[in-house]
Amino acid sequence: VLRQISINAVIALGMTPVLLTGGIDLSVGSVVAAAGCTAAILMVNGMPIWLGIAAGIGFGALVGLINGTIIARAGLPPFIVTLTSMMFFSGLAIALTQSRNIGALPAAFNALGGNAWLTLAIAIVAGAGVHVMLARSLWGRWLYAVGHNPRVARVSGVPVPGVVIGAYVASGVLAAAASVLYTGQAESGSPVLAQRL
Repeated sequence: VLRQISINAVIALGMTPVLLTGGIDLSVGSVVAAAGCTAAILMVNGMPIWLGIAAGIGFGALVGLINGTIIARAGLPPFIVTLTSMMFFSGLAIALTQSRNIGALPAAFNALGGNAWLTLAIAIVAGAGVHVMLARSLWGRWLYAVGHNPRVARVSGVPVPGVVIGAYVASGVLAAAASVLYTGQAESGSPVLAQRL
């Protein structure tokens, strides 16, 4: 229970900046599945653990960048954009794995998600980082300003598109970080993880 709560907490922390801007990110479950499968496939094929983890987190950042750019630059509703992303990347995870779990992962990687105290520590560090960012940084103040009134924020000199894009990138990065923990806990990359979250 502690492991699962910690993993969900990391996902929720990533969603926080998005919600503060007045948006929503429905694609996090699919990002968790696709990022976990991406990392698992690379590690099974001989890539070092740290590179596999970096690739998974990079995948999450890319998805967040795509979502945020479409929302901020094209002006499309976040619900529609992230719903489309959810369906696309869920299908991508299934296509990458041919609907099969990716097992035989390195033991050191599995230990990341298998150790409840390590998972909890990662969640606490992520929570502290998000708290400091929201309460003590300029970007945190900008997030609140954009969520309160984007037009006033823009007139006040806040780079609204960049703030929105950054919020979605943060959501994608933390969803991918959660995928590392979940994949290690399950000891396999699962293409249908999105249906369980």
